[in-house]
Amino acid sequence: VGVPSPPFPGNPLDPPLRSRFQARHIQKASTEDIFVALVNKYAPTLPRVKLEKLLAVYEAIWALSETQSNTSGVESRHLAF
Repeated sequence: VGVPSPPFPGNPLDPPLRSRFQARHIQKASTEDIFVALVNKYAPTLPRVKLEKLLAVYEAIWALSETQSNTSGVESRHLAF
């Protein structure tokens, strides 16, 4: 269940459900930090081309998230179908 949390617009859940769910805002990690961690620790044998594609997907997801966080969700509902 997605719940808007400050600074995002939206309506809170009804009181009976409000205490059952939490929302957490996660700060974006820099692409360079992720690249270094992948190369040095998590995937040292992965070819650089695949790492770059993976990081491109990461950037695209964050860009989409930033775009959608500026709306109430109704405007971009057509993306779900």
